[in-house]
Amino acid sequence: MPYLQQHPHAVHPYLVWGKWTPPYGAALAMTRADLSAVWGLGLIVLWTALLGAAMVALERRPARARVATSGKLQWAAVTNASAPSLAPKRHPDRPVAALLFAQ
Repeated sequence: MPYLQQHPHAVHPYLVWGKWTPPYGAALAMTRADLSAVWGLGLIVLWTALLGAAMVALERRPARARVATSGKLQWAAVTNASAPSLAPKRHPDRPVAALLFAQ
């Protein structure tokens, strides 16, 4: 048996919180013909305004400059240091694919 059917008292906190969400406002706006529909539309407008204000606040924050530190390049292994010498040599008038798949 599902948990919420066994414990109906556990549903109340979810219903209290859920009444402030956009899906609840949309459901009110679609299914009611009284002032509840206006409350639902107002809830959707409130969420849209709050999320828009949050986006504007995030966009106005200054960008962080990420600068790579200059230092001596160290290879992690001998194979990393020798990899460029193992690469196929590029001929000036032939593309690399032609060199790799030459017959």
